[in-house]
Amino acid sequence: MVLFVLVASACGSDSDTDTGDSSLAPMEISELLEADVPITTSVIGYVVISDTGARLCEALAESFPPQCGGSAVDIANPDVLTVAFEEEQGVQWTDPRVQLDGTYDGSELTLDNS
Repeated sequence: MVLFVLVASACGSDSDTDTGDSSLAPMEISELLEADVPITTSVIGYVVISDTGARLCEALAESFPPQCGGSAVDIANPDVLTVAFEEEQGVQWTDPRVQLDGTYDGSELTLDNS
């Protein structure tokens, strides 16, 4: 009987670690790119939207308007974003960094609709 209780509690703790609970500290983009996928989590970075699409970037390049610098992931559904943007010459970006919740499948980040 004791063995059953230990096995059951171990199974419960495994599922707790796989949830991608966004109440934890957000991941950096470089960490996200190294994670096992798919993963549901919070990620922090700069959003840059241009004619080539929407991306979450680790840094902003010093160009004007800014471009992605460092690691970046494509955002599948930027229409659900509710963040404030700067805009110039057809490019939108966030400054400061923002925290986004979503699921990364290895190629793009699909944002939660909340």
